[in-house]
Amino acid sequence: MEEKVKMKKGFLLMAMFGVLLCGMASAATWELNKEMNASIGDNGIWSYGYAAWDPNDPNIVTYQGLLENWGPSDGTNNIWVKDVDGAVPHIFCGPTPAGVPAGFHGMNGGTKTTGDDAGGDVPVVIRWTAPDTIAAATDMSITGWFQPVSSGAVEVIIVKSAAGDPSQQTYLLHETDINNAEGVNFSLACTVAAGDTIDFMLGAVGSRDNDWTTIKIVITDTPKDPDVSPWILNTDMDTSVNTNGIWSYGYGDPNMTAYAGLVDDAHVIWAGTTRFIWWEQFSNSVQISMGPTTDGVHVPVGMHNLNPGKDGIPAIIRWTAPATIAAPTNMIIDAFFQPVSGGTVDVKVVKSNAGDAGQQTILGQEFNVINGIPFSLLMDCTVTAGDIIDFMVGPAGPSSQDWTATSISISEGILTCVTHLPMDFNEDCYVGMEDFAIFAQSWLDCNDQSNPNCEYE
Repeated sequence: MEEKVKMKKGFLLMAMFGVLLCGMASAATWELNKEMNASIGDNGIWSYGYAAWDPNDPNIVTYQGLLENWGPSDGTNNIWVKDVDGAVPHIFCGPTPAGVPAGFHGMNGGTKTTGDDAGGDVPVVIRWTAPDTIAAATDMSITGWFQPVSSGAVEVIIVKSAAGDPSQQTYLLHETDINNAEGVNFSLACTVAAGDTIDFMLGAVGSRDNDWTTIKIVITDTPKDPDVSPWILNTDMDTSVNTNGIWSYGYGDPNMTAYAGLVDDAHVIWAGTTRFIWWEQFSNSVQISMGPTTDGVHVPVGMHNLNPGKDGIPAIIRWTAPATIAAPTNMIIDAFFQPVSGGTVDVKVVKSNAGDAGQQTILGQEFNVINGIPFSLLMDCTVTAGDIIDFMVGPAGPSSQDWTATSISISEGILTCVTHLPMDFNEDCYVGMEDFAIFAQSWLDCNDQSNPNCEYE
């Protein structure tokens, strides 16, 4: 009888897990730096190679496929190198002396030094091939960045080829003369089916000797819906526009209590290095830019930078709760502020009901934040459509040295709970698979010692 109970228990558990798993839809995500086996290039989902321009069509770049690996011999963690008529496109993994971080791929395009086409570029390629599991055409989101870490300039190209056919190419991105003061952040979308390829190419501009470039690539089959949680400033915000949508830019008053609203955009590049995406001269040069930045101000690639104006004028990034949040919903807010120059700043996070400055709640604040004291704030609050949360950085001294790297994420959820749901066995304020696992451990157990068929300790 005991065996029958155990068998019954096992079958019921498998059935219950099957029902649960059949009802769960999971996104597929491919991430280069986590998945690629750097010791081999097996032409699987991720592979290495180099490219050449089609002599019959200057707009088509042909992928040459994988070639023999070349083992590291110079301490730079090379994982793929090919000598192509004097050009040496190669790929490596960090850490490297040139500054590619540990755990990241690096790329260095080749430049031909011999032959009739000496001086021509030989782009190095990392290719993603859509697997057979993508049987039907599927929308994909492609995010990441190329960040040169040495002094050379590079050319960045991202190309989709239907079924890997170079005659059916679609350019997703093409940027030239990118240096370590700029980098390239990309957030792209395209439709793919099994066998389609996406090539991430890096070509040398000038000498290849100083073209070491760090790369990050993430591909997922769940395109981001801007109206749905989570909201992540540094990946969601379209820096080419300031539309007063879910994320927007602005400035406040010296008391850091009122939002002055959006004013004219100023898409300015100052001295060819700082990547300003919003600049308001009226409020004493409140500035917002995107990393990487130079001139001794090290805002990381992909992060927003806030620089308040003089006379106490704060720079503001605003999140507005979208119309999809029809009922009061609890949000978790994770914000990070890191001064990266010699200045001192004040930081304040304020919620305003329906954008009304007369109905404000201070969610968090920190004063006199300096380089050595970054400010990280984890908080939660309830919002409905039209409520706003302002993230303000104001000067606590001269504003010229107040560059502050910023990241913000907002997602539905709660940080703590006073009471627990009946099925919240691990008391983490959620009923999830972990709770089901605890429940399943006791499935069909009983503690009636008078019952001979009862299992008990």
